[in-house]
Amino acid sequence: MDIPRIIDDIKRFCYALSEETTAEEIAVTIGTIIEDHGGSSSITVAPTNPAFGEVFVDREIKTNQPYETRLEMADPTALPVRALRDAFGPYGEPPIAYLGALERVDFDVDVPDLPYTCVVLADVEPFPREQEIEDGTIRRLTLLRDIRLED
Repeated sequence: MDIPRIIDDIKRFCYALSEETTAEEIAVTIGTIIEDHGGSSSITVAPTNPAFGEVFVDREIKTNQPYETRLEMADPTALPVRALRDAFGPYGEPPIAYLGALERVDFDVDVPDLPYTCVVLADVEPFPREQEIEDGTIRRLTLLRDIRLED
């Protein structure tokens, strides 16, 4: 698995999400659209990078702007949390949403002067409690797009 390519792709996707764009433009940045029913449905994408399995781009109904992009890892043991930490800096640990949910870490990927921000949420494969979370590996990445707030 080519970890530097995965990291470069995540950065490229977040950069694209930080600009004015449409859900279709994000989908094409990631790969080839294989299913798009329009409206509120997700766009299903066959990614160019084989490290990613299923990819879905969700959009706002009225504006067709992307708000969430989900990337399943083809091999959930290949991308360590540590690689994301090295690329994006310290991570946060949001609260667990429900009993049995995967551990999750988040990274802010901010591209200054662009109108949107990108947060990378990483669902961590279950790991032994004696290990640190950054020794875990990523099962799924969710890229969240949000409007930049004024300081």
